[in-house]
Formats: sequence, structure tokens, C-alpha cells
Amino acid sequence: MLLRLKQRLKIVILILGALAPAVACPEQPSRILKLGLGNFEPYFNKAGTGGLFTDIITEVFNEIPGYALDYQANLSNLRLISMLHSKDLDGAANVFKDQHVVACLSDPVFRFQDVAISLKRRKLQVDGVSDLEKYSIIAYQGATTFHNNEFRSVVADHLTYQETPKQNLQARMILSGRTDISVGDIYIFFHEALQLGEVNTVFEVHNLFPPIYSYMAFRDKQVCMDFNEGLRKLIESGEYEQIYLRHLQEITRVISTNEKEPK
Repeated sequence: MLLRLKQRLKIVILILGALAPAVACPEQPSRILKLGLGNFEPYFNKAGTGGLFTDIITEVFNEIPGYALDYQANLSNLRLISMLHSKDLDGAANVFKDQHVVACLSDPVFRFQDVAISLKRRKLQVDGVSDLEKYSIIAYQGATTFHNNEFRSVVADHLTYQETPKQNLQARMILSGRTDISVGDIYIFFHEALQLGEVNTVFEVHNLFPPIYSYMAFRDKQVCMDFNEGLRKLIESGEYEQIYLRHLQEITRVISTNEKEPK
């Protein structure tokens, strides 16, 4: 009888031993990352719930398990860097190399595509950057710092070249006929034109410039490396380009252009 009890007790102990690892090692919770987002549409919205760049970040982290995202939205670029350095953020979006951020920069992730835009009915002949000197131009503030010497040379002594800190003015200037050409990001231009209610205007898109990229900045190098791996997967799957295409289709759904998205 005593032998049987010992045998049963031994079996119970073996069963409990087999269950112990599952009880002692529950699933680890995701690491929460506070990520700072910008404040300009259509790349970020004020609530932090969408926008082209926000969607890219979300999809990249969907490729790498173990992280939960806490978006801190509607921050200026200066505020993003300040909060990153003060450790109020784990990461910041849309950072450029020349900002000298004390953090790990990701691989190039956020693509801006500057183009020249005119009204199609004007039939302006713009086949290269040098052709811009024939027309009046409005560009965003600091445009000359982002483009090559050819563009800077064209606008250096250009009497009708101007820059504006408010990019929504570029669409207004073109539509009102106060300038011939707008030089700036294609997504921002069409977003602003759409906000103005321009649903029947046909624009000409002149693809003259290479893309410009910005980065994610992370305080933790391991998070930075994980992000790069997720970005690589997103690009290889084709979803990265699909995000850009979906957003372009959304903002041009009622505005006509004669050209496809720049590559």
C-alpha cells in the first residue's frame, strides 16, 4: 500500500514538474515605445492616428514583434529632437542627417518627392531644371538646401523666384495665376489643392528632381536595428510602395494629373 502511494506521489510530482515551466515563464509583455510624430499633413495627422509616414512606421513594427507603440503626435521638428534628447521619447520620425541628433538613425525610410507643378492649360515647356529659369517660381522655405547646384544656380539670380514657409500658399499661387511653377513635394501640393476644393483643375507634373529621404531616430541601438529589419521586410514585400501609392490615389481621387507617381 505504501509503495503504491509513493508511486502515485512520484507521478504527481512528475506532472507538476512538466507544467512548471509554463507557469513560471508567462509570455513576455511587449516593450512600449514612445514615438514622436510630426505635425504636417498628409504625412502625419494631428491625432496621430494616420498619415503616410505614420502608416509606414506602423507597418514596419508589424513586421517585428515585441513592441507596442505609443504615438506622441503633432510635434514640431524642433520639439521632436528636444524630447528625444531629454529622453521623453524613445524615437522620433522624419529626422534629417544634418540635424546632428544624438541617436541611432535608421536606414532611409521617409521619402519626399519634389516635383515642379504647373497648370496643364498653360502648356509650359519644362523638360529639365534649366527650363525653370523661363518662368516665375514659388518653392517651400529652404528648397535650395535640398537640391543640387543646378537648381541653386537657376534660382540664384532669378527675379521671380520666391520661397514660402507656408506650403499651402504654393497651390493658391498656382491656381490664382500669380506664379507659373510650384516646386515642392507632390503629396503636400495635392493635399493642399484638395483642401482648397479644387476638384476640376488639371495639373502638369514635371519630374525633375531625385527623391529626398529622412530617417527614424532611436535612443536604443537595438530598437534601431530591429526597425531596419522590419523596414527591409516591408520593402521586399512590396507593401512600402503600396502605402505611397494608396496615399497618392487618395489625395488625387478628384484632381486630375497627366503623370503617375514619380519613381
